[in-house]
Amino acid sequence: MDITLCYFWSSYCSIAMGAPMNFEGKQSILKTRDLAILLDLSPDVVNDMARRGHLKGFKSGNQWRFRRRDVERYIERMKKLAPPG
Repeated sequence: MDITLCYFWSSYCSIAMGAPMNFEGKQSILKTRDLAILLDLSPDVVNDMARRGHLKGFKSGNQWRFRRRDVERYIERMKKLAPPG
């Protein structure tokens, strides 16, 4: 596991073990900064994960954008991989 994923995994576990994330009433397209805040990561880490294909996103000009449903699917997929406990 590379350092980006290690950092993300530790941050993710804190999200996965807490209350479920509620996206209702939120934007359907998230900017890098918004997703970074949501996942408690730096925008650089979010961009790196998108560039490597770990997060599904698309470019709008030179900026990454993320669909809410893709983020929800990613989080659900990661919850399945989270160690029990």
